[in-house]
Amino acid sequence: SLDDFYLPSEKMELAMKGNPWNVPRGIPGSHSIDELKISLEDYLKYGILNVPQFDKSLRNGNGDRYGWINCSPKVVLLEGWFLGCHRTSSTTLNENIDRLKITNEEKEFRKVIQVNLCKYEPIWYMFDDIWHLKADNFNFTASWKNDQENEMNLRKGSSLKGIKLDNFIRMIKVALPQQSLQKIKSNYLIKINKNR
Repeated sequence: SLDDFYLPSEKMELAMKGNPWNVPRGIPGSHSIDELKISLEDYLKYGILNVPQFDKSLRNGNGDRYGWINCSPKVVLLEGWFLGCHRTSSTTLNENIDRLKITNEEKEFRKVIQVNLCKYEPIWYMFDDIWHLKADNFNFTASWKNDQENEMNLRKGSSLKGIKLDNFIRMIKVALPQQSLQKIKSNYLIKINKNR
C-alpha cells in the first residue's frame, strides 16, 4: 500500500502541520517518496522488495511505522487513493468550490497539495499498468472510510473516530479536485458500486 510509505511519526507530524482538516496523514506530502522510489528501483533492478509497514491503529489512530518487509515477489501491486493522480490546472482546481463549500483555508492548502503531488508523478511512470477502481459515485468513499475505521477499531481497539474521522472524510472529499480523481489516466478502468 502507498500507506506503508507514510513518513515515520515525527516527520509525519511536521509534514501534516497546518492542514485545514487537522488530519494526521493521507494527503500528498505525507509519504516518503524517496523510500518508495528506492524500493521500486531496487525491485526492478534486483527483484528484491524492501518495504516499511504502517499500522494506522497506532498512536490512537494517527498511525506509525512498525517494521519492514523484505521479499522477492514475482509481481508488485501498489494501491492508494490518489495513485496515478496528476497535478491539475487552476481551472480544475477551482471547479465545484461553491457546491463543496470549500473554505478559503482549504483553497489555499489545495495549492500546497498540488505542489506536493508533482513529487509523486515520477513514481506513476514506473508502473507497467495503472488500474483505476472507480466508484460509481464519489460520495461512496465516505462510507468506505467509515467502514475501514470501524473494522480497524473492532480488530485493534483503536482508529479515527468522531471529529477526527469526520475531518478525514472531509479531506478525502475536497483536498484533491474530484475531477482529477475521477479521470486518472489508466490502462484499465473498473467501475464499482457502493457495495464494492
